[in-house]
Amino acid sequence: EVGPDYGNVIINNNCDEPFYVWSVGSWYLGGDPLNNNNITSTPEDQVMKAIQAGETYIEPYRTTCVKTGNITYCADEDKLAGQGISVKISRTVDQKNPTQLEYALKKSNELNQSDPTAFYRLWFDISMLDCASPPSQDTAFTDDNASQDEHQLKVDTCPGYQGGVGLTWDNDQKGCQPLFDDGTFRNYFNQLYMWDRTHPGAYEASLGCASEYKGNMTFDLC
Repeated sequence: EVGPDYGNVIINNNCDEPFYVWSVGSWYLGGDPLNNNNITSTPEDQVMKAIQAGETYIEPYRTTCVKTGNITYCADEDKLAGQGISVKISRTVDQKNPTQLEYALKKSNELNQSDPTAFYRLWFDISMLDCASPPSQDTAFTDDNASQDEHQLKVDTCPGYQGGVGLTWDNDQKGCQPLFDDGTFRNYFNQLYMWDRTHPGAYEASLGCASEYKGNMTFDLC
């Protein structure tokens, strides 16, 4: 695992309440899931850690195995193909209504990973999709038409969103875009995933560093 050579995820809990954190995805599986009843989760996915008010959570990056064709398992890396990491932050131990910091550190040349110029590119986004989400049968909510009241429900419900969130990088940013959202209505567009799981055209909220980045990714809550 070369992820730790690139840096760490740092989460600062600037809020006045504790949160629970799970780091899900891209762990070693211990063999092809097809030989293990197709089980793709790992014990590490279930590990819960608490971060008290004013505390900091740190974990080293993990890499994502690039998915090519119909391959679902990367034997050389012992990981699911294409699986990124979701750091889930919840107020409760049942993981309900999480704010999520999502990232994938994967080879830049996905079609030719033996390319000597390839490097690990860091992709990232902030998701509020699974906190204060509308009923499953209601598909009318979008980032374009959500009301002030619906957005306020996100502010009130999503852990760490009270007062806004920020995603920043070490001094040498290497083209990694900082993200800031103060929780103000409509300020989030093209910054966070709120209701739409994908944004149209150039407004996609999943971003990638322009070049190889070695350094920390710091997520500030509140």
